[in-house]
Amino acid sequence: MARAEWLAMGSWVVVHGLTQAPVSFAMTVIPLLAMLVVHNVQTFTRSDRVWRISGLVFILTFVASYKLLFVQFDPLYQAFSLPFAVITVLGASLLVRNTSDYVVTAVLTWLIVWPYASQDVSDARLYVLVFGFFSVTLGWVNNHTYLCSLKNLLMLENQYRVMAETDFLTGIFNRRALMQRFEQVAASSACGFFLMIDIDNFKRVNDQWGHEVGDQVLCTLARCMEAVDRRHCYGRLGGEEFGVVLDTCDQAQALDYVQRLMQAVRNVDTLPCRFTVSAGLVIFAQGCDVSEVLREADRHLYAAKKSGKDTVKYGPLLSSVS
Repeated sequence: MARAEWLAMGSWVVVHGLTQAPVSFAMTVIPLLAMLVVHNVQTFTRSDRVWRISGLVFILTFVASYKLLFVQFDPLYQAFSLPFAVITVLGASLLVRNTSDYVVTAVLTWLIVWPYASQDVSDARLYVLVFGFFSVTLGWVNNHTYLCSLKNLLMLENQYRVMAETDFLTGIFNRRALMQRFEQVAASSACGFFLMIDIDNFKRVNDQWGHEVGDQVLCTLARCMEAVDRRHCYGRLGGEEFGVVLDTCDQAQALDYVQRLMQAVRNVDTLPCRFTVSAGLVIFAQGCDVSEVLREADRHLYAAKKSGKDTVKYGPLLSSVS
């Protein structure tokens, strides 16, 4: 939309440059400044409502500016007011993101410009009304079709993005998406914790109960992570390994989360077999090397496995929390 607005302001400058009759400085500059102000408001606002309203205001300011020009120069009004109204109404159909807003803008455009109807032509006003009705109707169809296509495109884009970031089995973040979130947190937060989780004796589950039960165990762990605290970012690293990025600097909160998660896993009684998890918890600082944090978490996870499983090891001293 910004390019279209610059094109509209450029047309205003070009038309004034081509106008042979003298034009007052105020009449040239004030409309242009008004369009620039509205354009800047729309460019820098973070409010969708302000963006929407400022877009409508820009179009109507642009139309009113040309109406002032038509009033001053009757030959321009006679020759160009009709094509100007039609072009503006049809062009606006691709700029306004709401169909009702478009109808209001299109009708006001015609009312402001009200193209010239020659007295020498029979029923000239009727023809102008016909042009107005069909240009607004065609613009409405164009706007509606464009918005539907845009919504479908954005919906497909969002679906593909979710598919690219989601683990196909558990429905939570995959490794790529989790690492992206981890890098973002590591770059923006003063500190945090990374938790690496591994299902104990997972091969035995698959061998004894079958891969279908093994898949159920993976999905159940993901549901436990969702149930304990959805505020944290969690995902599947691969196989039976999962990770959680805890965006907190409070060690007690991080350890409490781990304890609640492990207890939730112990309490699961809806599967043919019970299972437990081991975990490694590592604190990280802003700007840390993410790969180094993963290696440290994996080292603590290995220590938890070696010490008897169903436990977590934390910190450089590998202190244990059951």
